Amino acid sequence: MLFTLPLEINRIRNNKNLESDFVQWFVGFTDAEGLFAVYVNKSGLPKLTFRITLHMDDLAVLELIQKNLGTGVILKSRDTFVYYINKIEELESKLFPIFDSFPLNTSKNLDYLIFKKVYYLKKSKTYRTPQGLLAIKNILSQLNNNRTDFTQSKDHSIRITPGWLIGFIEGDGNFYAKRVKTSFIFQMSICQTAAEVKVMEAILVYLHNLWLEQSKKLQITSPHAPHVRPKT
Repeated sequence: MLFTLPLEINRIRNNKNLESDFVQWFVGFTDAEGLFAVYVNKSGLPKLTFRITLHMDDLAVLELIQKNLGTGVILKSRDTFVYYINKIEELESKLFPIFDSFPLNTSKNLDYLIFKKVYYLKKSKTYRTPQGLLAIKNILSQLNNNRTDFTQSKDHSIRITPGWLIGFIEGDGNFYAKRVKTSFIFQMSICQTAAEVKVMEAILVYLHNLWLEQSKKLQITSPHAPHVRPKT
């Protein structure tokens, strides 16, 4: 028996106005594949770049992002393509409104907040003072792989939507088919670090409720509901 797509996902695919749907997908994809990079050169000038790097087979995805955002550059690097935005005015006018209106769910939200804070320090030319440069260096000590504190602000909430989940799965999801004797097992998995356990639990709740809804409609009694398990 074939599972039918939830009506809300069908509406995303059929909606001619893709603006809000693209935003949700893009935020989910950024949670999976996006990078907020800050580099301070020898003169103390901070340079900010948002980028997404994908295998060359996925060039069309980067072109879709570039088309919908109306900005950014795509460059080839060996067997990958890199989409990036580093123009100050485009970061503020194109990216910030998206991540402010639909916050990232994972710890990348913390990276974004640091990225934006450094942006405004740069814009105010605070980096030109010794105190400002020291402040930026202290802030950057918690960016990306340097992060040790993954506590989100009290007003941050995890919001799982069909568009966000599709984008996140496209970035970090895996699909498997395994033969067991005369049967096949089909599986979709998402692997994250322990820092993202709350996001994984939210995805679990979303998919579990979706599974219950579809099982009820199709009168399915299989016990194999979505679940989260530690990676061994």
